[in-house]
Amino acid sequence: MSVKLSHSAISRYRMCGASYKNHYISKIRPDHTTGALLFGDALDKALNCLLLNEGDAYERFIQAFTYGQI
Repeated sequence: MSVKLSHSAISRYRMCGASYKNHYISKIRPDHTTGALLFGDALDKALNCLLLNEGDAYERFIQAFTYGQI
């Protein structure tokens, strides 16, 4: 059996084994989103819209950023 670990998973494990277990094995996650993640998600949606020619990327960004939940 092979396990693929990301850089963030390895960093979390090195910082605290219990934190790694709670996050990756038990799937205990926070119930809120940070502003940075909200911005990144809106930017991702806008770039995908731009690359796939699926409408106005600016409007997609504004919609995702304005109506996202923190």
